[in-house]
Amino acid sequence: MKPFAFIAGMAVERIVNADVGMEELASLSTLLLVLIHKADGGARPVAIANTKVRLAKAYALHLGGEVLMRIFEEDKLQHGAAPAGPERIVHTVKAAFSVDKENTAVLVSDISNAYNERSRAKMLSTLYSRPELRHLWRCADLIYASGPTQLVTRIDGINVVLETSCTTGAIQGCSIGGNLFNLAITEDLKVIQAKFKELTVLGLHDDITMTAHRRQDFGKLMEAAKVMKPVLFGQGSRMNMAN
Repeated sequence: MKPFAFIAGMAVERIVNADVGMEELASLSTLLLVLIHKADGGARPVAIANTKVRLAKAYALHLGGEVLMRIFEEDKLQHGAAPAGPERIVHTVKAAFSVDKENTAVLVSDISNAYNERSRAKMLSTLYSRPELRHLWRCADLIYASGPTQLVTRIDGINVVLETSCTTGAIQGCSIGGNLFNLAITEDLKVIQAKFKELTVLGLHDDITMTAHRRQDFGKLMEAAKVMKPVLFGQGSRMNMAN
């Protein structure tokens, strides 16, 4: 008899390689829907993936994670997934003010409901454009492009199965999804940085910090914000800004 660890390992490897049949795919794509009660009396629905799928995502990231981190390090735009990312942004902005406070301005923007509105097709196409991340391709495709998803929950003590299709959003708590989101955002930040070379553009997941280093460039911050909204999330997104 083969040990359980060996059998589980084989199952995880098959998921990473997308070597599963249609019946097994339906089982793997089924999510457990639970409600997390909030202090204000409301509730947040959270979908929990199959244990084998969660292990497969962790294994896929183990295979491609080092390359992924190197991409973020080299681009120097998206710091959400980089080590000490928040500290880097804080120190970069503080350094700019230390050099010339009177001629430095910062605009911080937050995209409302960013993780839910991000196009899955855009996230996957960005991933597939990176051959060095091929270890993540099949697992990501299995999770984010496999068609309808079944949600299992309990209502008044009765198990209820719901079926839904989703074309946007990174699954909450999904390690691969968060990295796909950051990877796609990085490509968009490149567009913004190339168009506004006078500014320093830094991302922390869905929080974008832009710094102008000359008084004559202060107006560029609002111009960049207007361009950034449709580039990142389309015309329907809402952006919260502070300066």
